[in-house]
Amino acid sequence: MKSKWFIVGLSPVLALSVVITSCSVGKKAKVENVNSAVADKLATQGRTTEAAEMYSRIGELLLIPEGIQYADEMFDKALAINPNDGKANFYSAITKPLMAAQGFITRMEPIVDANGSANLIKLKDAIDELRLPELIKFANELPAGKKQFESYYDVQRAVRTELLPAVAASVDKVAKLKAPLKLNINLSRLGLRSKNPKYNYTTEYSYENTYCQKGEWNQTTHNWECTSTITERNFYTTWTSNYDPTPTEYNLDDADLTIIRSAAQGALNSLRINTAYSIKGLEHLIKKWEAYERVHGKMNARSAVKLINAYSELGTLESDNLLSDVSKSAADTAKNMLDLATLQNDLCNNPARQYGSNLFTQICIIGSDLKNLQVLSDLLAGPKKVEFGGDNLTILMDVNAILYNPPRDLHALLPNAFDVYGNVSTLQDPTVGGLFPNGDLIEKLKANGTIKQGW
Repeated sequence: MKSKWFIVGLSPVLALSVVITSCSVGKKAKVENVNSAVADKLATQGRTTEAAEMYSRIGELLLIPEGIQYADEMFDKALAINPNDGKANFYSAITKPLMAAQGFITRMEPIVDANGSANLIKLKDAIDELRLPELIKFANELPAGKKQFESYYDVQRAVRTELLPAVAASVDKVAKLKAPLKLNINLSRLGLRSKNPKYNYTTEYSYENTYCQKGEWNQTTHNWECTSTITERNFYTTWTSNYDPTPTEYNLDDADLTIIRSAAQGALNSLRINTAYSIKGLEHLIKKWEAYERVHGKMNARSAVKLINAYSELGTLESDNLLSDVSKSAADTAKNMLDLATLQNDLCNNPARQYGSNLFTQICIIGSDLKNLQVLSDLLAGPKKVEFGGDNLTILMDVNAILYNPPRDLHALLPNAFDVYGNVSTLQDPTVGGLFPNGDLIEKLKANGTIKQGW
C-alpha cells in the first residue's frame, strides 16, 4: 500500500525584528529518524526500554501542531511496555484529557448564549487561521458515539464521566515523573514565544524541521516514521531580537515537576468540586432570573430563594467525587508550593533559569500569592479564623467539615426567613453544613454591611 504523507510541522524561522551585527555560518545538520515498525521489533525482542523511548519520541514529534490523536496512540504503546517511561507519562497526561475534549466546539454549539457563541466563534476562527486540517478536524468533528450537548447538565455529566477520569489518570502519571526529565519539542510551531524586547544574544540558534509519514495500518495503529532535522547556526556576535528564542529542548528539574503536579492536582480538585452537585435546570433558572430583573430590577434574597427552590434537582449531591481527597491533596499542594517559595533566589528573576532550558523559566511566589497559599494551608489544617470584610472582622471556618461530610442537598443551606425588605434574617442551618462552626454568618454579614445592601 502506498504511504500517505502527513506533515506535522515545518518550524518557522523566528518571525521577528532581528539585527545581526556580524555574519553567521551554517553548521552541519543533525538528522533524527524514528520508526514505529522499528519500535515494534525492539519490543518483540524484549528491548522494552528502547522501544518505549522510540514510541515516546514519535509521539513527541506528532504532538504539535496537529497530531494529538496519533501522538496519544504512540504514548499508549510506550506505556503498555514501560509504565514508568517519563516522556510518555508526561505527554499522555496532556493528551488523554485533550482526547476527552475532542469535538468540543461542535458539542457546545447548541447550548451557548450570545456571549458564549461569540467566544466560541472567535476560538473556532483562531483554530482555522492555523490552517492545520487535522487540528481543525479534532476540534470540530464529533467522535464516534458522541453527540451535541442539549443542556449545561449534559456538559457536567460529560465532564464527570469523560474528562474527570482522564485528569485523575494524569495526576497518577505526573506523580511518576522524576527529574531530570528531558523533552524535545518545538513550541514555536504554535507561536508560543515569550516577548522580551531588545534582549541581546551571543549564541547558537537551532532551526528544526519535522515531518512524519503515516504508513500502513498495523493491528491497532498506523505505522509512523518521523524525521527531525536540526540545523545549527552560530552567530559570532551579539544580535537583538524582539522575542526570546524558543528552545526545542527542555530539561525539567524538581521545581518544574512540582508546578506540573500542582497544576494537575488543582485541575482534578476543581473538577471534583464542580461536578459533585447537579446543575440540572441551571440554564432555565438563569433565564428566569434575567427575565425577572429586566422587569422588576435587582432580585432580593427572598425572591431568589423562591426561584432556586423551584428546581428541586439543582444542587443535589450526585457524586461526592472523593471530595474528602480534595482536602488532603490540596493541603499537600499548598505545602509543596510553600516549599518552592523558600527557594525564590533560585527560582524567581534568576537569569540562569530565565534563559536556560527549564520549562518554567520563572517561578515567583511572592506577595498576595504567598499569603493566599498560607491561608489555604491553614484552613485545610483545621478550623481557623479568617478575615471577613473590613474593620478587622474575622469568622471561624472549617473547610474540612463540608469536604468530609458534604450535605446531600444544597437547598438545606439556603435562608428560610427574611425581613420586610426581602433580605436574609436566618438560615436553615446557621453553620452552613459546618463551614462556619459558630453559626454566626448572618451576624458577620450584617456587621460588614452585606445584608444591609440587600444580599
